[in-house]
Amino acid sequence: MSVLTGILRRIVFYILRHAFPDERRRKLLLGLCMLFGVVELNEEKILAAIHKEDFADFEDCLQAECAKYVGAEYIVTRNVKDYAGSEVAAVTPEEFLKNYTE
Repeated sequence: MSVLTGILRRIVFYILRHAFPDERRRKLLLGLCMLFGVVELNEEKILAAIHKEDFADFEDCLQAECAKYVGAEYIVTRNVKDYAGSEVAAVTPEEFLKNYTE
């Protein structure tokens, strides 16, 4: 099972605003939401992230908390080093695809 977090949807929408008009961005996000499940943030995950001091980036910590919550095997990211404190292993997209297709 693959999931997106609520915060990632907002980040993607923000990034896409420079490349696509509003209607196109909404269609792209709808496609992502149909392809992946969506995990929302809640007070429990936010408080857990606040108390983890081994993450320099709060948003990365929120992603890690959501991954832990759903029992994810991996966090797919280009910044693996940012997830050193994660209980869920972080892998690059290339590593994920290599392992996923084997």
